[in-house]
Amino acid sequence: MCKSWRQFVILRHETSGAVHWDFMFDMGELLATWQFRQDPCTLEESDVSSPLQVRRLKDHRRDYLEYQGPISGDRGHVTRVLQGEYELVDRQPGSWTFRLAGGGFRGTYQLTVMADTADMWEWRRMDQ
Repeated sequence: MCKSWRQFVILRHETSGAVHWDFMFDMGELLATWQFRQDPCTLEESDVSSPLQVRRLKDHRRDYLEYQGPISGDRGHVTRVLQGEYELVDRQPGSWTFRLAGGGFRGTYQLTVMADTADMWEWRRMDQ
């Protein structure tokens, strides 16, 4: 369990014909990454009591904390839409609880793996 504040970043990832958002948490050498189908920056305006389904992606290189532009291998283009800080409160297999501070995100959130999956998780705000 880590009790220090680290960076997070949200990137808008455009591919041929599709758009998604990558929410990335600095874990030291790599960025733990989840994919959102809708812009997570708009979630603060929505009903935060309903969990949102997100996909766990493989960890990404730290370069993406600062990088914006085309992705090699013709895999699209990324644009940073938000950067802030987070504190990891608790991390268990299949569950992360953390505090966010930055760009409209203020509060405690949780990511929890959905039953019988490895890559589908639920995102929810824990405080109101």
